[in-house]
Amino acid sequence: MIEPTLTPELARLDRAAPVEFRWDEWKFQSYFYFGFDEELARFRTLTPNACRALTLALCEWVEHRFSAANDDPMPRDYIAAGWAALVNRGWSRHIGLDDRHWSGPVLGPLMAGFGIVNEMFYESGDAPDMAFPACYALNLSRHVLPAGGEFDSWLETVQARLLTHHLAARDPLMEGDIFDIDFPQGALVPRSAFDTSRPYAPDASAARAELIALARAEEALGNEYVAL
Repeated sequence: MIEPTLTPELARLDRAAPVEFRWDEWKFQSYFYFGFDEELARFRTLTPNACRALTLALCEWVEHRFSAANDDPMPRDYIAAGWAALVNRGWSRHIGLDDRHWSGPVLGPLMAGFGIVNEMFYESGDAPDMAFPACYALNLSRHVLPAGGEFDSWLETVQARLLTHHLAARDPLMEGDIFDIDFPQGALVPRSAFDTSRPYAPDASAARAELIALARAEEALGNEYVAL
């Protein structure tokens, strides 16, 4: 559900663009399941929460790319639940993936997207290295989005924001304690951080309030993957 659209560039995306990328069901992970050293190194300078938020934003691009050809709300709802999970992992419900339904060059990338979300929240434990999911989501986006669009300029802008405001080395919340149960995750990053039409200045209380409001709205709209 997650309205409005993440950013004006995404709203202008041609959702009816023809599928011109390769999609082999037997090796679809080869299209995105890797990380380039330079990008991994850059993402590893960010807080885990910044990488998680970037991953969700990238998955919104993938979902929106195929929204004209897919009438199942599940991918959109599951990404929305991911924003709720940034605040509290227990606020979203894990799903199993049925690749018998989610296959082909339209539904297959959608399955890959929420598979990345699954791995990020439910299959990585409390591992601090969230650079890999961000790389996976970036690779998937680059593979399926039409060439010559506005994605690259959007990505440049939001990466610069994250590198300015959410470096792990500068986030006081990354200063862990030997008695901590979980690894430090850093400050929350709101969905609005990825809207290039708006200025962004981090505000911990505002970020939390925004994400909680989004989660409550999704629950009220009947998103079955959100439960506060």
